[in-house]
Amino acid sequence: MSRLRYLREKPSNWPAATLVFGWMAMAGAIFLLGGNREISLFGRGLAEPPLFWWPETSALGFFLSIAPAVLGALALYLMPRVDWSPRVGTALVAAGFVSAIAGVAWDMGTGVAVYPDHVVHRAAGFARASRVDRFSDARRIETTCVVTRARRGPWHAEPRFTLVFQDGQAVELWSRGLGGEGGSWRGRLPTLRLVHETAYQSGAVRAPARKPDGSLIGSPGCVERLGDQLNVPVSELAPLFAVEQSELRRGEYVAAVVE
Repeated sequence: MSRLRYLREKPSNWPAATLVFGWMAMAGAIFLLGGNREISLFGRGLAEPPLFWWPETSALGFFLSIAPAVLGALALYLMPRVDWSPRVGTALVAAGFVSAIAGVAWDMGTGVAVYPDHVVHRAAGFARASRVDRFSDARRIETTCVVTRARRGPWHAEPRFTLVFQDGQAVELWSRGLGGEGGSWRGRLPTLRLVHETAYQSGAVRAPARKPDGSLIGSPGCVERLGDQLNVPVSELAPLFAVEQSELRRGEYVAAVVE
């Protein structure tokens, strides 16, 4: 039995509205308001309180989590073409709900925790074991500073401090997970100095960060701008960005080079 529809009546696309606005509420609560820290199984499972920690988002978890928005856009196109079928609408909403929950669940156990002499991290997925890497085991310290600007916002410096271990596993310690404990660039400086000293004294090579094509990543004057932002003398920041001459190619140079 078909539903009686009056002339000029425009049916409500409730599946699209439910999916899009539901996804916006979920994304805001998890990613903007820090809900991912509250529900993180990784944070709850740490044996000892770290200096700071943050939850991670994997590629699969991200794509599963944005599925409701994608299905909402699909509903805008599909619902008029299936004569506003309640079954199709319900199926779309159910698929979006299940996908979002699966994406959140997939990433609940992943994260990075920083301690005075080591880092604990766990990859996304179910029943994954935590991995412990000591700073003294790092083989490379890769740093860079890039001047960027948000849309219509001011220019600002963004630092990166990445440890690379023997098997190629890399952990970025300066700009990841800001907002929780140790949640500011300046607040992490004491820890980064300690990490830098431990890794370097244990034989880690200090190198510049590079793009996949091998070119350097960085902006001229960025370290000076970062010092102004943090109200920290450049002389205190420069050692963290120092690189060894052997890591530079012909024609390359940086402001601070260790011979």
